[in-house]
Amino acid sequence: MRELSTHKAGERLRWPDSPAGAAAATLRPMQLGGFVLFLALSATLAVVADEPPPADGLGHLALRTVSPGHLLRPNVGYASTETLGAGRYALRAALTLGNVWLHRQDAYLMDGEWFAADVTLTRAVSENFRLSVGLPIIGRSGGVGDGAIEWFHRTVRIGNANREDFPRNRFRIRFTGPDGRTFEDDDESWGIGDVPVFATLVHRSRAARGPVLFAHLGLTLPTGRQRRLEGLGNPLWGGSLLAFQRLGRSRWVVYGGGSFTHAPARRLAGIELRSEELSALTGVRFDLTDRTALLAQYLLTSPVARRYHTFSEPAHEVQLGVKHRLREGLVIEVALVENVFRFSNSADVGVHAALTWQW
Repeated sequence: MRELSTHKAGERLRWPDSPAGAAAATLRPMQLGGFVLFLALSATLAVVADEPPPADGLGHLALRTVSPGHLLRPNVGYASTETLGAGRYALRAALTLGNVWLHRQDAYLMDGEWFAADVTLTRAVSENFRLSVGLPIIGRSGGVGDGAIEWFHRTVRIGNANREDFPRNRFRIRFTGPDGRTFEDDDESWGIGDVPVFATLVHRSRAARGPVLFAHLGLTLPTGRQRRLEGLGNPLWGGSLLAFQRLGRSRWVVYGGGSFTHAPARRLAGIELRSEELSALTGVRFDLTDRTALLAQYLLTSPVARRYHTFSEPAHEVQLGVKHRLREGLVIEVALVENVFRFSNSADVGVHAALTWQW
């Protein structure tokens, strides 16, 4: 075995008699960077096991959107999709908080922070059938995030959309409809929202690495106060479909699906609201280990109103997060939510955390 030659400080380390060593010594930084990138990509595509775990595994980031008009309607990403064995229960506590700043002169102003706290109990009747009921708490306040958001916008030079012209950390809603009628509210409040009850059908492909499908059917009971914008005032019904597929035997899982909900809608200050809502979700999950996963999701939600400025256009959100199994039957998740493409009809930024206990 050859020994490394002695060298002075600052000199390049060499294997003088080795062709491989000579080649390594003359690698350019760009070539070395490409080699490191190749190794990194190879590692991420590595086989996780001779027989990989099911595609659902840790599931997706299950959260409500806190964007105006959509907060009260469960969308395709609302129901949990983590693996749950027959006869077991799952109790999930989730909190999603969003900072909203939407302003159009002489039309609307929405300034505040909205939150949704959901506690959901699920029973796996069998491997393929689950029943769930939730208890949501919906609230709004002036919050504490305006200063930090304004600082971030100034730092990255993207503008504050006139946030600085209004008091910080104050809650206020004002809508002026097409006929001149106005709805205005500046009271902070919280209360029980509309209670969701739903069933889930799970289909697993016979193929070892086939897709896993989740079909959700359910309704919400009008238990929330409509005048406080904590409920729809009418029952809602709908369904969703979400599919997971592992890429070969790698650590990568892709997923996507959509939902449809319907609830009789009422006018708000003469603004015609839509009774139906469509949403679509697509995402990717990278399983770092069998206990930890990184996730990225994109949520598209249909317009909430007809012929009313940007509220007649879809809302777009990106959700980035991590899920970790603390121990058997206990999973935690945290995520950051950011609106994209259209910034004047959705929450500016949001944070999410959830804890699921299975037994």
